[in-house]
Amino acid sequence: MRSRLRSWIWRGGTLIASGWGCSLAAAFGADWVRLTAPGFTVISEASEAKTRAWAIEFELFRRGISQLLPVEPGRLQPVSVVLFASAGRFEPFKPLENGKPARIDGFFVRIPGRNVIAISVGGAREATRERIFHEATHWYLDAFDGSLPLWLEEGLGEVFGTFSLQGDTFLAGAARPEYVRAIRVAKPVPFAQLMTKRREDLRYNGQQADETTQFYARSWAAAHLLMFGDGGARLPALRDFLQHAGMVQDPIKDFAAAFGLSPSDLDTQLAAYLGRRSLPAVRAPLDRRAAEAGFRLAPASSAEVDLALGGLLVGVGRAGEARDYFARAAAARPVNPQAWIGMGEVELAAGRPALALRQFNDALAHGEQNFFAHYLAAVAGMRAFQMSVTATEITVNHYAEAWRNLAAAQQLNPRFLPVYELTGLLLAVPLAHETTGQEAVLREGAVRFPRCPAIQLGLGFLEVRTGNVAAARAHASQAAEWITSSSIPLGETLQLLEAEIRRREN
Repeated sequence: MRSRLRSWIWRGGTLIASGWGCSLAAAFGADWVRLTAPGFTVISEASEAKTRAWAIEFELFRRGISQLLPVEPGRLQPVSVVLFASAGRFEPFKPLENGKPARIDGFFVRIPGRNVIAISVGGAREATRERIFHEATHWYLDAFDGSLPLWLEEGLGEVFGTFSLQGDTFLAGAARPEYVRAIRVAKPVPFAQLMTKRREDLRYNGQQADETTQFYARSWAAAHLLMFGDGGARLPALRDFLQHAGMVQDPIKDFAAAFGLSPSDLDTQLAAYLGRRSLPAVRAPLDRRAAEAGFRLAPASSAEVDLALGGLLVGVGRAGEARDYFARAAAARPVNPQAWIGMGEVELAAGRPALALRQFNDALAHGEQNFFAHYLAAVAGMRAFQMSVTATEITVNHYAEAWRNLAAAQQLNPRFLPVYELTGLLLAVPLAHETTGQEAVLREGAVRFPRCPAIQLGLGFLEVRTGNVAAARAHASQAAEWITSSSIPLGETLQLLEAEIRRREN
């Protein structure tokens, strides 16, 4: 499962009161270990031997998947893996459905600058391994630009969840009989319906859990077919699709263009594929030498544990419950930029952007160079002046500060789409300002993300304010065409641009 940044940055978060924060404070402060490795960190309640074993498998998994879906190593963001000793210890940190913890065994929180996999290792080792590899697939796929369709991302997670080591080889693509049975006994779900599913459409509790099982089963089958069907004939097309996903943002048209199949064609091929006596898989050699190179294992400090657990709560939309964790981490280490960033996220989710901005600025003032801290400071600054009582309170200094943070975030991570989106929205603010730097950022964003409506809106504001009304109208039309695919609300911004265009035309 995946939790995405913009679902809470723009809706303000979901704050849920909890009674177990204080009682857990003491329990989660001891007997944790921290393993650091090139590219990932493990914070674990398990024994040192078990933690090291999981870390070795995680590294070998990365080596194996990179043979099938190559990606530049530098694109992989650092990730933390939190291993809970039991399902009961994991329960307080799960996302909530109707006020209750979702019935899931693990999840991946994608917050740029803080990617976290959370898993309980208290069950059967094989089941735990599947969960870790599924969530690790989400992390790995984040190295590709763009946003993958949910069905493909979860389908690949299920395919690589069965990753296994056998001597000096690995096996990928083992059959999942439980999914084949689930598909055969249920009423067929047209793949066209699955292609448009969103994360928020999935339910893991109650009667809708069966629909979610069907989604995962058919997504697994489709991903398996694309990777291994016909002797891997479609694997090159899949690799190319991963490199360019999100450029068009129409799931059915994107799929047809990439694989030459309509959803109904895929339904037909899947029925034949699953009817085979056995499904193909891939066994390939794996260099297991030096898998532990760079591993460092030590007791985890209470501040490190609190930061990890607070980050999980923020990531699943339970920011209100994260406050005590970040506060303890800050108290344990007086100069702790990561704790300040966490507290800023809590304040931002609670609708207190001015307080959030203070926390982010403290972190930045003490040398924090995380691109996400700059981005969050820009978000907090924009929200703060949007909440001002009168327009005169929106000063040029406030505006300039937000832009400086966006420019810094873009320099530190030019592949981060929300920076370009927020730059486009910033131009909707009617202040006199220098726009050369903003135009350069938006032009670069238009190349990287050519169908992003927020970028088109920003370019439209630039054009209309320099008197180029025809060009502004063209950008507004493009934004209007693509606005339904946006992950952030843009309707009011489009109306502002159209109003400025009408004023110029009149």
